[in-house]
Amino acid sequence: MLSLAAVAALSAGKCTKHVVDSERQFAGGDLEAPGVLEEFLSARSRVTPYYKHLIFLSVGDTRDHRRQSKDPALRTISSEFLFNLLANLRALNLGYHGILTTPALCKSLQEERCEFSCAWSTLWHNHPGLARWGLVPGDMFLIWQQQWRYVSAALERGYDVIRADTDVYFAESPYAVLNGPYFKDAAMVVQQDFGGPLGERPACTRRKDERDDCGVHRGTALLNCGLVYVRSGPGGGAYHVINGTWARFVALLDGPPRKPPHLGGKPDPNALARPAARRALPKSPALYLCRSPSCRPSSTSS
Repeated sequence: MLSLAAVAALSAGKCTKHVVDSERQFAGGDLEAPGVLEEFLSARSRVTPYYKHLIFLSVGDTRDHRRQSKDPALRTISSEFLFNLLANLRALNLGYHGILTTPALCKSLQEERCEFSCAWSTLWHNHPGLARWGLVPGDMFLIWQQQWRYVSAALERGYDVIRADTDVYFAESPYAVLNGPYFKDAAMVVQQDFGGPLGERPACTRRKDERDDCGVHRGTALLNCGLVYVRSGPGGGAYHVINGTWARFVALLDGPPRKPPHLGGKPDPNALARPAARRALPKSPALYLCRSPSCRPSSTSS
């Protein structure tokens, strides 16, 4: 049955019935409302007797000070990245994706792009820390953290999840590799981050006085969360990392905001995002390739 938004888009000639019928629609809704998350996951995933695949994307209102001081056109670049990625996924027959966004952007996706795969969330909208950190509902920094809570929820329900930034491009379906002989037993596949403030890869030179730590974390993030694949239930090490990311965000939200000099004393919401991800991770590179759904964070690489 077509949603009202789909009927409106068809009537306006903005999309064809073939496009609307080619994927299971989700009419939109607040993932915090009863039953909506389950409906969203069911409608936007690919389920077989052997697996439950979901590609999770997010896009919010860009209020990033790193972009506001540059070309104003960059304020919409996140949405443009999303449109490119959606075209990329469909070309590879990977249409089982869900998008966390705002009600306004979701409506626009439905009416202008014939995209019936989006939802929004009121999670943490009443948290007193939002005002202190200069955040409002719909901000990209808030949605970026909300997504990890829903990735965790999907894992709890037996889904495996690819969480991708919208500036990602897939040259081919990743599942051939992820389900292949090398990665098929991995609970988490994620790229190592390098560059950052030191411009080099993190070292892994064990010190004599460290039995449980491989090297020294020198300021760069150990894991890059721009593209993550996870299949791990509660209790697993990979689940611990994902769940710990949003939990750390809430802990930071409870505290005083960071106000760097270059922002003239204004709160820096970016300081909520990256530290939350970094501090949820173990110090060793054990989880670059976590080999079992039940494995836990440890200092022994597998």
